[in-house]
Amino acid sequence: MADRIVLGNGYSFPTDTAQTGLNNNVAVIGCTGSGKTCSVVIPRLLNTYETNLVLTDPKRELVETFAPMFRERNYRVLELNLDTPSKSDICFDPLAYAETSEDISKLAASVISALPECNKSDKFWSYSSQLFAELLLRYTLQFKNHPTFADFLLVSRSVRERAGEVAEISISPVLDEFVQSNPLHPLTTCYNNAREVSGRTLASVLITMRSVLSTVFSSETEQMLRTKPTLDIDSLINTKTVLFITTDGADEGTNAYVNLIYDTLLQYIMRKAKEFPGGKVPIPIHLIMDDFACGTTINSFPQMIATFRSKGISSTIILQDESQLNTMYGEAGAKTILNNNDTIVYLGGNDLNTARDISVRLNVPLEDVLYMKLNSLAFFRRGQKPVIAERYPLFEDEEYLKLIRRRNPDRMDKQLA
Repeated sequence: MADRIVLGNGYSFPTDTAQTGLNNNVAVIGCTGSGKTCSVVIPRLLNTYETNLVLTDPKRELVETFAPMFRERNYRVLELNLDTPSKSDICFDPLAYAETSEDISKLAASVISALPECNKSDKFWSYSSQLFAELLLRYTLQFKNHPTFADFLLVSRSVRERAGEVAEISISPVLDEFVQSNPLHPLTTCYNNAREVSGRTLASVLITMRSVLSTVFSSETEQMLRTKPTLDIDSLINTKTVLFITTDGADEGTNAYVNLIYDTLLQYIMRKAKEFPGGKVPIPIHLIMDDFACGTTINSFPQMIATFRSKGISSTIILQDESQLNTMYGEAGAKTILNNNDTIVYLGGNDLNTARDISVRLNVPLEDVLYMKLNSLAFFRRGQKPVIAERYPLFEDEEYLKLIRRRNPDRMDKQLA
């Protein structure tokens, strides 16, 4: 069967971009409890047969319900459990995918972008944070046997600094000898650049970074990085796969790690896509990103989403309102992200700015948007007139009912949204 995007009762569309002329990016906007999961995410899962999926599961209900279905559809099902790392099938080690010197620099930028306390509006502070993260990443790769991101975390805790007019950094005597012997090496350049930063600034950056990293990467997560096999992204690209990333949606530290995962994953896939005919991955990959703009950003996402279609990638981003997106990505970045979603779904909410934008798109009075019926939604497809429709009747879907019966026969009416 062919994959389809379901947007409401009686409305579904093929995912063949050559047929539709549209990309498969979907922005879902709705306040907490508006039914984003039931109305859009679950129908998308039920109608996926040939596309690879990576999705955030904040309640771990999706993996429990849909893993059997995807196995029956000949998918390999993996769970990256960030809520209970010891129960995870795999880990995600960002350092494992750094193949070039440029990759290391990009990873440093991604790490800082995912850490809001380090990624401040002060550009010099953000630059200093990124520079120091890059120094520690390069040191880890150069001197650790079989280096992992857990080694990077260990190194960040072991660094000593002394505040002063000139930065004094003590990582290890081995590094000092290396710098003297290899003046043109990227690690040496990074070390020298770090020493040009004010000692007081660098000391503050290091203290902040250590504190934030310990919050984002708990001891359980660090143990997972050391003991679990890391995700083989090449296998994800070439083999039918569904990856569930289960999280505690209320944990800001976990959200930061999830965004670092998506950032690293996307950069790797987009780089590898160039190796395939037409510059596209052999199996389409769709990302379902819940809590997309909660607390942290995905580095360069506005730039990356603009080229998703040409690489065989697409995404569903789930937002509470447009203001949330503006806060995290800035007005220009937020516009770029929304404008690269050929499908936008609105399920209601109390944010006035979002409601005004939707009223303009629908060409209806603002009050019609603010007082939308709870069982309705509005969706917009580029090149088509907007539609106000009833939501997809999930509990009339026999496939879904079968999955619920299998999982919990006594509670068929349990809501997943």
